[in-house]
Amino acid sequence: MVRFLIGENTDVKIDEVTEKYENLRVVDLSNDSEYTELVDELSNLTLFEGFEMKILFLKNFDSLKKEKRKELLEMLKALKDEDNLLLFVDSGKRSKEIEGFDSEEITLPKPWKKKEWMKLIEKVFAEKGRKVKKDVLELLYILVGPDLELLKSEIEKLLLFSEGEITVEDVKEVVHKHTFSKLDDLLFFVSEGEPRKVAEIGSEVVMNTPIQLLLYSLREHFITLFRILAKVERKQRYSWVDISRISKELSIPLLRLAGFLGFPLGDRKTKNHLLIYDSSILCDILMKVMKIQREFRTIEYEPRIMVTRLVEIAEYIEERGR
Repeated sequence: MVRFLIGENTDVKIDEVTEKYENLRVVDLSNDSEYTELVDELSNLTLFEGFEMKILFLKNFDSLKKEKRKELLEMLKALKDEDNLLLFVDSGKRSKEIEGFDSEEITLPKPWKKKEWMKLIEKVFAEKGRKVKKDVLELLYILVGPDLELLKSEIEKLLLFSEGEITVEDVKEVVHKHTFSKLDDLLFFVSEGEPRKVAEIGSEVVMNTPIQLLLYSLREHFITLFRILAKVERKQRYSWVDISRISKELSIPLLRLAGFLGFPLGDRKTKNHLLIYDSSILCDILMKVMKIQREFRTIEYEPRIMVTRLVEIAEYIEERGR
């Protein structure tokens, strides 16, 4: 049997297949030597009947160049009815070339499907032999967000921290907050050109944020936006598949990238920054940010002045972005 597994997250597919077949062997098609060994192995299989059962997961099918894809597909067609062969092929999307093969879509829950993510988090703990309560699952989702790799990383930290039952207090102490904070809200209001909203929450956030952290976060916010502007194709809307792919390519956390690209997450809605900015506007903003950093190195820090500077940047963006 040959089955194409469709979806963006290869690890999720491997986990699902491994649950059913413990002796699964993973072959990376993007590795030339592994590809060559696989082709030799499959070529030899066609010469014999009644070969020993083989269960393989072929990852990175989409990375193959046209000639190799054609070669492999021909082999898979010849072997797809073999009873002693289970081949699971990893592909990000459906295409005409895999029509005629058995296929199944395996995807992560939508980012706003909280209950489904909590079930997935519970499953990750179960795979490690641990049971956790609902309030722990919920807090992990709130703090980390819908990002499986980050969740796994934080769960590993929790498992090292606590040998007994993992509690909400453990999560609060160990898990880094990856979702939006009030500081994030403020910075997005600035970069979206929303001076009134900056003024509304600015005083509270600035008063409760160390100046060094505020200046660093302001600079990094716009540098991240610069990276996105330089690398991402400008579109009216971005799908979650787009967000996931770009996040991996640029190593930008999913939720932060979603914020910059205007992808709605539950009640939180941000503007698509690529429809507001061009390189000229962003360079002007970065110069203003550098000027603010110099200013607060030379004068006594006053939160009121910082709020005024942030409002001024938001006003500038509001005017230029029209």
